[in-house]
Amino acid sequence: MKLGNTCSYAISAMSHIAAQPAGSVVSNTSICKAANLPTRYVLQLLRTLVNERVLLSVRGVSGGYKLARPASKITLLEIVEAIDGPIDGTPLELTGMAPASVNAVSKAMAAVAADTRKRLAAITLAELKVAKAA
Repeated sequence: MKLGNTCSYAISAMSHIAAQPAGSVVSNTSICKAANLPTRYVLQLLRTLVNERVLLSVRGVSGGYKLARPASKITLLEIVEAIDGPIDGTPLELTGMAPASVNAVSKAMAAVAADTRKRLAAITLAELKVAKAA
C-alpha cells in the first residue's frame, strides 16, 4: 500500500495539531511551516478532515483548526479513509484470467485490506505524538 501525497500531508498536519496542548487552535500557516507543506493544498485537505469530523474549524482572528476528539481517540485509519476513501481491497479489473484465479486474487486483496484496516485502526495520534518526541 502506498499513501499519496495528500494522505501523507494529512497525517503530518494532524500529527502537528496533536502535538500542541489539548484543545489548542492551530493556524494553517503554523501547520504548513512546521511540516513544510504547501499552504493552499493543505487548506483543501484540512477542509476535508473537517467535513469528515476529524478536525474542527475555528473561525475568527485567532482561528484555525483543532482536533475534534482527543488524540487518543483519532486513528490513522480515520485520517487515511477521510482522505483516500475506504480501504476495501477491491482488486483491479482482472481480464483474461480464469474465474478461480480472479477469486483467489480477490480473496487475497480482501485479506490485505482487512489487515491494513486493523493495523491503521490500532495507531492513534497520541501514539504518533509520543513517537515524535522520542
